[in-house]
Amino acid sequence: MRSSFVKKNLTEETRNSISLSTAKLFTSSEDVHHEVSVGGTRVYDEDYQQNQLSVGFETIYSNGWYSAVDATIGEDVDGEIAVQNAVSASLSLPVFERSLTITASYSEADGAKLFGIERADYTTSLSVVYSVYRNIDVVAGYTETDSSINYFDEAAPSFSVRFEPIRF
Repeated sequence: MRSSFVKKNLTEETRNSISLSTAKLFTSSEDVHHEVSVGGTRVYDEDYQQNQLSVGFETIYSNGWYSAVDATIGEDVDGEIAVQNAVSASLSLPVFERSLTITASYSEADGAKLFGIERADYTTSLSVVYSVYRNIDVVAGYTETDSSINYFDEAAPSFSVRFEPIRF
């Protein structure tokens, strides 16, 4: 279950969701393992509800590499901005015996009007995560949203250091 909260001068929204998925694991060759998944998500927004269908394909390779591709299709929601299509791809590989993960994603959301103008958002993001130590990751990324209403355009770099809990 997920929750999020976004507030701008013209919008305020709270969203919850619940997901159900199933997966099939298989091996295609020696030490190359795959997972195919399919699932559904029900999004509960203050103003609407939406069903989404997701499919994914993940692979673990014998050389330590990992890849994943996911796609989501959302049903139309009249009068509300909602995800219509989304796709993401990730690649993880060992670099200097530490994990480096590169993730790219793209999503399209539409269905709303603001002051009579149709709104559609197209969001692209790229992030790189490098595990500098056992419990410490450095994250750098960039997200850009191109909206049909300029107020919602956004371009933001990001940088963070992520600390994972220490386990005894």
